[in-house]
Amino acid sequence: MLLTCFVLWIGVSCLFAEDTPGELSGKFRISATTNEYIHFSMGNLRKAKKFGTWLFFTNQYDTIGADNSKISSSTSAVIDQFGFSGNNKLAPPYDYGDNFVTDDETYGGDFLDWGDKKISNGGNTANIWSTLSKTEWNYILTQRPNANKLQKIVTVGGIKGLLLLPDESTTPIADSYTTSEFKTAQDDGAVFLPFAGRREGTTVENVNVEGYYWTSSMNGNLNAYMLHLSTGAVLESSPRHFGYTVRLVKRYNECKYTVKAEAADPTMGTCSIEIIE
Repeated sequence: MLLTCFVLWIGVSCLFAEDTPGELSGKFRISATTNEYIHFSMGNLRKAKKFGTWLFFTNQYDTIGADNSKISSSTSAVIDQFGFSGNNKLAPPYDYGDNFVTDDETYGGDFLDWGDKKISNGGNTANIWSTLSKTEWNYILTQRPNANKLQKIVTVGGIKGLLLLPDESTTPIADSYTTSEFKTAQDDGAVFLPFAGRREGTTVENVNVEGYYWTSSMNGNLNAYMLHLSTGAVLESSPRHFGYTVRLVKRYNECKYTVKAEAADPTMGTCSIEIIE
């Protein structure tokens, strides 16, 4: 029997995924229980002292490295290794004073997201971007379907780092990429987190040896969680005074359209349909 239905519009619930400057295309879900997903920023976060400007690196593999130790108010130098972002107002904003502080109390208080700031090549509007939590990173690294096949420690143009593929990707990951080869991978949604090293005070170490990325998750008032990259990726607690790199994301909810199909013959009943994009 042919069933004739009238389709009625019910509604839509979503945050539309409109492109923002500085946004990569790869789609990553961050929870098994919600419809929220993210796009990564085009590079790690950096800040120019002289002009007070927050920026993303142009390339995912770019870092400041050892020059993080050279910052002062009299130069236009840039850093990309920040102490944890607390709200006790004792530290210079995001650890960016003339003298780097090494006591953890300075970075105490609740977390203040780096994404609250205007990022000049990331839309130049506050609160577009945010920092992933420990739980969200754990989902990407260990809990999403085929997580182990969607990540690998690789080199890009001689720079070591963690390469992440989007959720639906079936592309094999190579051990190394030239910068031109990586551009193709990036166009397909790949994310690269370079081993940018870390800073303690004015001492910088492990550049291109290990990576350290802050999460938004605190562990008491003197510690916070970070993503530690070496032979793999592990979430660890760290004293807050260390200078680690920051990679921001833009969050979306999947669009869910709800319609209702009603039979032309009322005795045939009704059915509900959800369309997800």
